[in-house]
Amino acid sequence: MFQNYKIFLRDTPIELGYSEASNRQASLISPPEDVIQFVESFNPSMYPNGIIMKGGADNLYNYLLRFLHLIESSGGIVWKPSGELLMIFRRGKWDLPKGKIELGESTEVAALREVGEEAGAGKLRIIQKFKPTYHIYKEMGKWIIKKTFWFEMLCFDEGDLKPQIEEGITSVEWIPYKKIQEKLINCYPSINELLQNVLLHSYMAEKMNNY
Repeated sequence: MFQNYKIFLRDTPIELGYSEASNRQASLISPPEDVIQFVESFNPSMYPNGIIMKGGADNLYNYLLRFLHLIESSGGIVWKPSGELLMIFRRGKWDLPKGKIELGESTEVAALREVGEEAGAGKLRIIQKFKPTYHIYKEMGKWIIKKTFWFEMLCFDEGDLKPQIEEGITSVEWIPYKKIQEKLINCYPSINELLQNVLLHSYMAEKMNNY
C-alpha cells in the first residue's frame, strides 16, 4: 500500500513519491544531494503548485531524516458532543492543540495531555486516529522535521477553557460546526488540509451531516 508523506516547507507541500492522488500540476524534482542547502535556499514562489519528489516514499522519508532532526508530537481534534470544534489562536493563526511527546509517553497520552495543557480542557475521550502531518522548520539553528500524530476526541468538560499563555496561545474557543471554514482561511496549510479531511471523514462530520 502506498505510504503518503506530504511535508510542508514554508507552507509549500512536498509530496514524497508519486501516487494517483498526486497533484499533476506540482513540480517533479529529484531528491536534493544537499538537503540542508535545499531547505535553506528554498523559494516557495518557484513551486506555486507544490513539489513531488521522485522515488519511493519511504526511502525518501528516511533519506531526509539523515539530514533533518526528527521531533514527534501529538495533538487533538476536539469536539463538544453538540458539534463545536476546539481551536486555539497562536501567533496570529488559528490552530489545534498539540505538542512534543515526552519520554515514555504514548501518542494517545501525549495528545490528551497537550489538549489539557494548551486549552484547559478535560474529560476527553479519543474516538479515532487521523494520519500524521509533517512540516520542516528551523529552531535554534537546527533544521527539524516534525511529525504530528492526530486524534479525534470528544470533550465532556463543561468548565471554562484556559489558553496556555506561555506557549503563545492568546485565545481558546469552541467554534460552531458551520463556522469552521471561516477559521480555515487563517490557518497553516497543514492544519487547513487536516481539517478539510476531518470535515469529510470524522465522527462529528458524519453526525452533523445527518442532522
